[in-house]
Amino acid sequence: NGGAHYVNWSILNTAYLWINIAITHYEEEILPDNYSELIKLAIVEWAEKEYTFGKDVIPKRICVPVYSVAGIEDVTITVAVTYNSETTPSEYVNTKIQINEAFAVIATTERIAVTLL
Repeated sequence: NGGAHYVNWSILNTAYLWINIAITHYEEEILPDNYSELIKLAIVEWAEKEYTFGKDVIPKRICVPVYSVAGIEDVTITVAVTYNSETTPSEYVNTKIQINEAFAVIATTERIAVTLL
């Protein structure tokens, strides 16, 4: 009614998750030919539910979607986070990465590398 209205808001930002995964084949199960694609898709789907604003990246938790693919015995995961979609990481770690509460982490198949050892 003619009075001033003040509005406050927060700008929420995206952090980009980069993942390097090394797996070994479990000989008692069949590893699908498209294992790399299946692992990447499983991680992206899992990450959409896992990473809310400010939630830290704990590399060992990423094993959960990886093991949803048959034929995997062992998994080694290293991660990196960038805050610009054009930046590539210079270092990957196997320890927790703290995420500021104004950021939400996203995972995309293009930023996931899978290697069969």
